[in-house]
Amino acid sequence: MLKSARILICKRRGRALARQK
Repeated sequence: MLKSARILICKRRGRALARQK
């Protein structure tokens, strides 16, 4: 469960970073 949440957060952060670029 914790790993799944971390993956979701990582994906969400990755999208935000890609949007800033």
